[in-house]
Amino acid sequence: MIKDNAGELMMIDGETIVIKDGKPYETEGIKIYEVVRVIGGKPLFLKEHIERLENSFKVLNMGVPQKIKNLGHEIHEFVRQARIVNGNVKIICDGIGGADNRTIIYETVSRYPDRTLYEKGVAVVTLEKSRTSPGAKTMEDDLRMHADNKKKEKNAYEVILVDGQGNMTEGSRSNIFFFKDGILHTAPLDKVLPGITRMKVFEFCAKKGIEVKVHPIKRNELANFDGAFLTGTSINMLPVKSIDGIVYPVSGFAVELPAQFEKHMIVDVLNA
Repeated sequence: MIKDNAGELMMIDGETIVIKDGKPYETEGIKIYEVVRVIGGKPLFLKEHIERLENSFKVLNMGVPQKIKNLGHEIHEFVRQARIVNGNVKIICDGIGGADNRTIIYETVSRYPDRTLYEKGVAVVTLEKSRTSPGAKTMEDDLRMHADNKKKEKNAYEVILVDGQGNMTEGSRSNIFFFKDGILHTAPLDKVLPGITRMKVFEFCAKKGIEVKVHPIKRNELANFDGAFLTGTSINMLPVKSIDGIVYPVSGFAVELPAQFEKHMIVDVLNA
């Protein structure tokens, strides 16, 4: 069910409709989705988001619907019609694998961190859960419920998922990087959703000559790191101040790298 819409319009299979009195809209079956950030009326990294959407179908061993080929144009048109200047647009493909599959586009509620969190960092906790198909961006209501309950119980900003082997993989709504002596560490790609911002962090580090090591990271190794960052569409690169009560200093590299990355992202936006 769609309950997080923030605007008055919704586009279903290319047709724009008016949302009536905040009415929630039902969705059916398996649901693949993307969230695209809009800045200055411009959808960011749209090509990468559509490629990931298509890849989600492939990860689930399902054919990519022909209608996806028009998705870029439809998103631009929806942003124009809905007059979205700054915010987030959500794309849901529902009824996957059935005859009644649809593509739904709407403005979703935007939650951006307060600027002070980039200076103080956020508290994070772990949760022994895994995505059913890590490489596919699908809606898993049970996982989301457990994550939201854990965040509320522990007063945490985000939950980091831990798999059956005790490896920390990704956040419920983000990816995570750890760092030690100026080197970043993150989980293997086959264990996580391939985040667009995650990909941009790799590109940024390559330009800056910052080493990134990709390998399994055990929960019992938390105390071995100097710090950590969350990455995501709405947060960019956000410092972590603690994980399961293990405290990291939010200073030096922990503050400087997100600031540099934000400038890098702004340049990308201006040149897009």
